[in-house]
Amino acid sequence: MMTEKHAGGRPRKYETVEEMEERIDAYFAKCDERVVRVVVGDKSNKELVDVPRPETYTVQGLSVFLDLSREGLLEYEKREEFSDTIKHARARIEANKVTHMLDGDGPVAGYIFDLKNNCGWKDKHEIDQKTHMVFHFDEARQPEDAGKD
Repeated sequence: MMTEKHAGGRPRKYETVEEMEERIDAYFAKCDERVVRVVVGDKSNKELVDVPRPETYTVQGLSVFLDLSREGLLEYEKREEFSDTIKHARARIEANKVTHMLDGDGPVAGYIFDLKNNCGWKDKHEIDQKTHMVFHFDEARQPEDAGKD
């Protein structure tokens, strides 16, 4: 039995949009279900307690979860059939970061750096340079050529 020869390059990790969407949903669920163990109580009565602490969504985290490089994820986004799926996931990541940032959850500068590098945010400075110029002409002053007869 002959097998079909691959057209070249590495085979795709995700053949269908549904397969990728399922993995993306699993990534977000994993982040949402994160629990951290913290110590509560005073010196005489300390106890470890599991506290829900959702993980911030990241493009890098999603890429690793999907077993892709960041660049590989962006390559999938260029493919028409995967484009909307990846764009939706990236929008969800961006919204999650903004929420964490506005809630004061972590260093704001880190979120801003990430939003600039992964979500296309820019520092935009608008400068209004309206100037008002008034010209005063000295009527007594004549051009150099005037008056030469």
